[in-house]
Amino acid sequence: MKFNIYTVWDAVADEAITTFASKTDGMAVRENMPTLANMRPIKDLTLYRIAEFDDETLEIKPTEKQLVSWQAYNWPEAKSEVKTAEEKSKEDK
Repeated sequence: MKFNIYTVWDAVADEAITTFASKTDGMAVRENMPTLANMRPIKDLTLYRIAEFDDETLEIKPTEKQLVSWQAYNWPEAKSEVKTAEEKSKEDK
């Protein structure tokens, strides 16, 4: 199976603060939400896909650094919270 390798760049620290593997961009974001929730402001953090790892051959293939949007995972939890806020707003009127 192939995994993507990601790194999170912290603009304030001017360094990569973590590197990890995940199957998809969306999973990379979702799997790191607990950590990201404690890191504010998120605008200082950039997620990059930097390589591919094959767990059968144990080979790492560098790829062109690609920016991954924090919105790659569609944040269903946030959407349900927004919906609730919209419903409350309608009730207040």
